[in-house]
Amino acid sequence: MSKRRKRFISKYENEATYIVGKKVVKIEEQNTVIGDKLKTVFYCESINKPEGRMCIAWGKTNFEVGDIVDMKGRIKDDIFLVWTLMFRKNREKTQ
Repeated sequence: MSKRRKRFISKYENEATYIVGKKVVKIEEQNTVIGDKLKTVFYCESINKPEGRMCIAWGKTNFEVGDIVDMKGRIKDDIFLVWTLMFRKNREKTQ
């Protein structure tokens, strides 16, 4: 019989927030090496902030300004910390 691993549940799971269908308006830094990890700082559309909501994602990213993102994460100190991210290329830009 094999051992079953228990699913890791974050202590922040109750703070999880989903952001769906927001456009990336600015990329401050992308795939910057910090220690042995890659960090991306970007801004996506926000109703409350004219400059956009600051988001930080760890790991390799390859989206561009204008792409549409769907993210799961949490807000800490008015910054969205990304846990998972999916993006769609902006069709207007590619045609």
